[in-house]
Amino acid sequence: PVAKAYYNLANAHRETSNYPAAVDNYQKCLELKSDYTWGYINLAGTLLKMDRGERAYDTLQQLFEITDELAESHEWLGHTLAAGLGKYAEAESAYQKAQQLYGAREGWESHADRAGLNAQRARRFAEWNRLLEDSGKGVSPEQMLAMADMHLKQGGMIGRSARFHADALNDPECSAELKQKHRYNAACSTLRFASQPVEISQLDSQQQQS
Repeated sequence: PVAKAYYNLANAHRETSNYPAAVDNYQKCLELKSDYTWGYINLAGTLLKMDRGERAYDTLQQLFEITDELAESHEWLGHTLAAGLGKYAEAESAYQKAQQLYGAREGWESHADRAGLNAQRARRFAEWNRLLEDSGKGVSPEQMLAMADMHLKQGGMIGRSARFHADALNDPECSAELKQKHRYNAACSTLRFASQPVEISQLDSQQQQS
């Protein structure tokens, strides 16, 4: 009952974007009940929101030592690998595993479809990222912004999203095209936001997710 209370309190803090407090309470929950699977999953997701992809990954690995048969944990591993760490090929495999596990549940077809779509998206991003790293060419503004959006929506990764916005804005051809689109202002806003310091010192003192 006490572990559940900490879990519920953590969820409440997470809903109001008080992520350090959420992390603290998820950790208290897991200290009391080390096999509380959703405590690990939600802790990982919260760490991912705080741009702590490595810690989110480590948290999920702790969960996999308990069980690796939860579709949700593999789906969040996909989010962590893609949005938090930029490891798109590995994310594709995680999403495929989630799709398989969701597919084995009766009535969970929509979740399996979602995981499958994320796997396809991760495959595309892996190719686009390879093109960017190899030559910086061959990736359209729309593709760059799609990658930026993924990092923002799946993990709130402002810094990594800004990288793709910057790539699009700094490339002459991409920039000229972007300036004709409403997304240009959004890209600039993301870059400005990413340049501001973010207070996450509370998390640093709460070493245990993602």
